[in-house]
Amino acid sequence: MARYFFHLRDHTDQILDPEGLELPDIEAARAAALVAARDTLSHDILNGEIDLRYRIDVEDALGAVVYSIPLGDAFTIIDG
Repeated sequence: MARYFFHLRDHTDQILDPEGLELPDIEAARAAALVAARDTLSHDILNGEIDLRYRIDVEDALGAVVYSIPLGDAFTIIDG
């Protein structure tokens, strides 16, 4: 198991994940990042806004970014 950290960032701000998660591989880390992005957006929606400036950067224990997902890539808009 490897430890991955999920940091919320935009071009000026960041909220760092100090604990991270132990996951079996990068695919599990990607899935966890998608869930985290959707969770972040769900809180925005409850407050009546969606802020798509942010992304979630997944870092390994050495601090290397191994995956990044912009919040806007975490959902699909279906307009009727």
